[in-house]
Amino acid sequence: SVVVHLKSGKNIKSDLLLWAQGRTGNTNDMGLEALGLSIDGRGLLKVDELYRTSLEIEERGLKKTPEYRDAMVRAYEEACWLAELAKLSGKGNSS
Repeated sequence: SVVVHLKSGKNIKSDLLLWAQGRTGNTNDMGLEALGLSIDGRGLLKVDELYRTSLEIEERGLKKTPEYRDAMVRAYEEACWLAELAKLSGKGNSS
């Protein structure tokens, strides 16, 4: 059995323990900051309450719209998933 000792002083005894560590982004060395995207301490894209990134599109002569930002976030997320799938299939770079 497992006994978990909580900061509150409470002890929880169980046959099993499931530990969920949380999610972190895989954004190291992608150069996202150079594109104008902000990354938080966990490697995730910083977004506002509408899930829009900090990308300043006007600087690049493009129209600043929520739709454009959303498309950028979707493209980034798809690229991350493809990279993870490649790693799982053994076809990705193992470094």
